[in-house]
Amino acid sequence: MISDSGDPVTADLERTLQIYAELTVKVGLNLQAGQRLLVIGPLASGGASLEAAPLVRRIAASAYRAGAPFVEVLWGDEPLLLARFQNAPRDSFSQFSRPRRSSRSPTRTGSTAW
Repeated sequence: MISDSGDPVTADLERTLQIYAELTVKVGLNLQAGQRLLVIGPLASGGASLEAAPLVRRIAASAYRAGAPFVEVLWGDEPLLLARFQNAPRDSFSQFSRPRRSSRSPTRTGSTAW
């Protein structure tokens, strides 16, 4: 995915992100065909940073090319989390969402790369 802008710096960044994505999937994760991929960020921020979206999208595309049937990304929004810490009632911090379970979720017979 090369930028149409013609800007060599942008094109170089996009090539670098693509290389990182391929290395992440093929070497870092050793993702195999048929494995699902779940991308999360630090638990403190609630998920993958929105600023990392360009790289995460390339990792997902690389995973699909490697044979992943499903890639799921849990996104975190640090400013939104900060708003909660600054403004929500103190007794609400014990409340949290439960992970959704769907037909796409890993099962005992499925394999997921974490």
